[in-house]
Amino acid sequence: MSDLQKYIRELEHNNDNLERGNRAMMCSLEDFEKKLNEAIEKNALLENEMEDKAGLQEMVQRLKDESRDLHTELSTIRRKSFSKKPSELELKCESPGPPSAPGTPK
Repeated sequence: MSDLQKYIRELEHNNDNLERGNRAMMCSLEDFEKKLNEAIEKNALLENEMEDKAGLQEMVQRLKDESRDLHTELSTIRRKSFSKKPSELELKCESPGPPSAPGTPK
């Protein structure tokens, strides 16, 4: 075998090794890109969930504030009604009965 043929065979062998390495690297790159895209998608979903959670937390806080205000208002109303004189309460509790129909005895 001549030196030139040996040199050509070594070049072909090195070329095959480089092509095999390139294919392996391309597969690794595709796997990495796939995992990266999945991570980006998952991150976007988590960000949306966090925004939803923040909105719900604001709503809960508003409802807690409203509930506290209503309890305070109810407490004030009860305190005012208990501090009134019994005669004032009786007047408010007594309702004039239903109006009698014309022609019926009173």
